Amino acid sequence: MGVFTKNHDKFESKIEKKFEGDKKEEELEKLLTSNPDIFPVNLIAESDNWIPLARQIHITNHGILDILATDSDGNIYIVECKIKGNQDMKTIRGQITDYVSGLWSERGSWDNFLKKIKEKSLGKTLDEVLKANMDEDIQDTLDYIKQNFEAGRYFLVYAVDQITPGLRDVIDWHNQKLDLIHEYPSFVLEVKKYLGENGSEFIVTQNFPYNLSEIKRKKERTENRKTNTTEDWEKIFDQADLLDEQKNKILEFKKNIESLARNDGGEISYGSGKNMPRILPKFSSTILRSPIGLKANGRLVLQFHLIKGEYPEEAQQFREKIFEIKEIKTIFENSKSKGEHSVDAEIWLLHKDKILSILKEVFTSDQV
Repeated sequence: MGVFTKNHDKFESKIEKKFEGDKKEEELEKLLTSNPDIFPVNLIAESDNWIPLARQIHITNHGILDILATDSDGNIYIVECKIKGNQDMKTIRGQITDYVSGLWSERGSWDNFLKKIKEKSLGKTLDEVLKANMDEDIQDTLDYIKQNFEAGRYFLVYAVDQITPGLRDVIDWHNQKLDLIHEYPSFVLEVKKYLGENGSEFIVTQNFPYNLSEIKRKKERTENRKTNTTEDWEKIFDQADLLDEQKNKILEFKKNIESLARNDGGEISYGSGKNMPRILPKFSSTILRSPIGLKANGRLVLQFHLIKGEYPEEAQQFREKIFEIKEIKTIFENSKSKGEHSVDAEIWLLHKDKILSILKEVFTSDQV
């Protein structure tokens, strides 16, 4: 894979800078944990910002796990880093499975799990780490982390400097055949460094499979897997800590965005998160990505960064128009999130008609 940047009227190639030295895998660990926005959490888990919790965490009888992380939906990530040539790449596959089995055996020891995080996160508790990285109330996320830990549900991520054909084969086999109940979706994250002008450094990543939807599509060929529905969303929404007036307005907005997308020839999905379904309206002009997600707890997720890959012009236009709403712009400017941004119901509901109008103007053929 080559990397080129445009300088005036020509493209100049960049030189790959290898991970080298005795601590090259530690360098990769630090790169990911110090720059969590590098991690493609929106693709891997269809979730919000990725939050590293601890490095080099000891799993009793099973060794040292490189990175333990979560996201705002409370998914748990086991990340093992490996540099090609440092060791046989086959070892990474055995190591990560070993860590899963170790955590599985400890799933009844929540207090011990919290203690391990504190020991390897510079003395910060799990609550403190979440508060430092999230704008919204952390209690739901904390509850979901505990649920996933006790149920033994994890995302497995192989962080490497080169995706090998053998690793691709193993990931494909695991996701399609071994993991029949989809409790351990597995990904490879390739991280490469390149030197640019004046010694500047570029980080280029790619992941395999491309996203969680790709895994689900492949799995659906061999099993009848149920994804979230409007009933799943409504079940959690009914229990949400919201005023009746807020719920009525949210349901009105839900109805309007669903009609807007379908009348435009788009579609509606409800995500695949076990913990928090979200309504994802996709329009015909940007059918691969949804610009917003309406969570069942009433929070509205604005997904600029999710759509900008395939639809950069629409993403920029959407962002500019949303930022005309001063309260929302202020939230973003003060946000700790590295990826998606979610807005509390009491804020966005004040502007629900404006948001609907912006969606119609930017994404549908029926312009305002």
